[in-house]
Amino acid sequence: MNSSKNRFFVNTEFDLDIIRNVLKKNFLFALLIIAFFGALSFLYLRYTKPVYQSQMVIQIDNEDQGANVLDLKNVNNDGNISKEIELLRSQFLFEEALKRLNLEVSHFAKGEFLTEERYTQSQFQVQLFKLNEPDLYNLPIYFYKDNSNQYKIKYNYKGKEYIEEVFLNQAHKNEFFHIFIKSENEEVLKRDINDNELYFVFNNTQSLMARLHGDLTIAPLDVKAKSILISYRSNNAHLSQDICNAVGESFFDYDDHLQQESSEKILKFINAQLDSLNKELILSRNALTEFQRRENLSDLENIESNLSAKVNTLENELEKLKIEHQDLKRIKTEINNSPRSTEVYKLLPVLIEKSYQNALKDQIETLFSKLEQRENLLYTVTEESRTITQLDKKISADIEITNKIINALEEKTAERIDFLENEVKEARSQFFSIPDKKMELSRLKNKQDLNEKYYTSLNEKKVAYAISNAGYTSENKVLSKALLNSTPVEPNKFQIYYTYFILGILLALLFLFFKYVSYDELNNLGDLEKLAQNQMNILGSIPFQNSDSPHSQLVVHNNPKSYLSEAFRGIRSNLKFINPEAKTIAISSSISGEGKTFVALNLSAILAMSGKRVVILDLDLRKPKVHLGVSLDNKLGVSDFLSQNCTLEECINKDVIPNLDVITAGSIPPNPSELILSKYLTELIENLKTKYDYVLIDNPPVGIVSDGVQLLHDADIPIYIFKANYSKRQFIKRVLELKEIQKIKSINLLLNGVEQRNSKYGYGYGYGYGYTADQKKNRRFKK
Repeated sequence: MNSSKNRFFVNTEFDLDIIRNVLKKNFLFALLIIAFFGALSFLYLRYTKPVYQSQMVIQIDNEDQGANVLDLKNVNNDGNISKEIELLRSQFLFEEALKRLNLEVSHFAKGEFLTEERYTQSQFQVQLFKLNEPDLYNLPIYFYKDNSNQYKIKYNYKGKEYIEEVFLNQAHKNEFFHIFIKSENEEVLKRDINDNELYFVFNNTQSLMARLHGDLTIAPLDVKAKSILISYRSNNAHLSQDICNAVGESFFDYDDHLQQESSEKILKFINAQLDSLNKELILSRNALTEFQRRENLSDLENIESNLSAKVNTLENELEKLKIEHQDLKRIKTEINNSPRSTEVYKLLPVLIEKSYQNALKDQIETLFSKLEQRENLLYTVTEESRTITQLDKKISADIEITNKIINALEEKTAERIDFLENEVKEARSQFFSIPDKKMELSRLKNKQDLNEKYYTSLNEKKVAYAISNAGYTSENKVLSKALLNSTPVEPNKFQIYYTYFILGILLALLFLFFKYVSYDELNNLGDLEKLAQNQMNILGSIPFQNSDSPHSQLVVHNNPKSYLSEAFRGIRSNLKFINPEAKTIAISSSISGEGKTFVALNLSAILAMSGKRVVILDLDLRKPKVHLGVSLDNKLGVSDFLSQNCTLEECINKDVIPNLDVITAGSIPPNPSELILSKYLTELIENLKTKYDYVLIDNPPVGIVSDGVQLLHDADIPIYIFKANYSKRQFIKRVLELKEIQKIKSINLLLNGVEQRNSKYGYGYGYGYGYTADQKKNRRFKK
């Protein structure tokens, strides 16, 4: 019977009346949605900690002016800032930066909802001298004033609560820690204590790193200009500024330290070589001087030039090869002793002017490049990582190749030395006729000259590097220093308000749209006409009636000239055009609350006021209401008569108003359907038709039960009631079912509770014209 009742109705038509009704009923709720989101945005901004950001811009510019003067390659600057960026991001440098700040103790103020880190803005400052218990790190220690106006600290340690009296600007020492509490303005401190809950915590490096390092951002600003952006975010603007500046300063200091350390190692290596050559030079010089003094050979004639030149040339080359052979061993030793040190690149000065310079230079430079790459990676990964392991394998392979090259060069040099020694031996054999003293003198001079030559050459290299190192200056610049930013970057008030406002509007519009498309209420006769599809008669409309009574009341007799009375007179006139000979009028609706009892009472009263004898029959046996509308008791009625518990005369309430009798529903029976469908009811109605001009039947709602369907079918005029802004549009389907399935030929529709401005039919009284489906264009009822 009511299968259509649960179907979801979707409104697909554009109707301004529906829009007006939806706005009228839901506009306040839509505004509440927008206001709710406005309140949410306010609460979000009110109870969200602000985030402040400070930024610092630095420029990397390490220029080797000495290398430019000497036309040497600048090994300190390769034009890449990736190494510097990784160093700035590293935990090592951030830890160095934190050491520059006073963060041994953090100060907090706990409000009703938020906790604020005060940093240097705290009204009291705690200086930590000594902490004996590491477990006290990160433990809140509350600072307050008790009822006796004494300053106290309170903390819980290992399940025990400690409360100790402290004094401002005095040291406080106990078994756990030694601190000093100071305050510059005690009056402001007292107000702060009254407004907030103050406490402090001791910080260790690990907790500070874990809490602060994640808010640091390092990004290249311009790779070509080698500019880097250092950014830090914090809930405290001063802390953000100080950390930003501390990171930049720590980077500059560490960069200078690395350069100084590298320079010292290179100069130390060169000085060691010079010391070794200097000793050789002194020995050769002393030997030559001693020999000349002992043998008195200062005035020796020149030895034959060609033989002497040959010997000198061979010996010079031999000595040079021996030195190269010795240097090869030294290079091999340095590489094998420190296979992972980037200082291998500092061996390049030893290769200068060596015969094997080209053979080893590229290999050592390649090795240095990978060692430097390894050192850079260690800023971000551990030595056990896969990347470092693979790189170590490549470095080991390069070292092995380098050793093979050196071994080959050693073998080649040794062969050449053997060859030259044989050549020198052969040349000397030609001097057997030359006195041994002349030969010895020549040998000593050659050794002296050779030592002086190499000492001078290495000293020149030392001077050249010293000039290069002196000319190397760190031109790192601060392009933009971190400033105190008192305007929070988060949350953005405008963005938050705008976003929440738009969300509120969208949700409110979505809500109104949903109410519109799901709007399933009848508003006026125009809606009823459209839904009836010209298949049923429209009797008219009844204006909305304000009433304090919870039940339908008989009211038209009290004010016969009211809009309501005029509306019912119009309905009465339309009924005459539908069926002038009608005796029975059955009134029903889809559900309770649509006003069928109200219409039955007042329509019967209007008919009675016109001089007709009228009786109302209350057949809504489950929820009878007619007796309430006319202030009667319900002791005897239809159910009692049909059950043959009383006579008809005992059931009739005479002259409720002149010409109007009422038969109430009577006792509520256990079997209302059987009583309504019994032959006794038919006989009762036929009997009443002989006594009255009109018999009005208040049917049960046929949208809920089917008891009254047959009565609608048998009535001379069946009336179906709808209520404006209450009845659902899909209820019309039930009426169509009655017409098609139950073969009720002429169903007459009446719209109750119409607001006057919504009435499209009538002259302002709230009632309208009625017409049949077949007579819509050609016939009109009485106005």
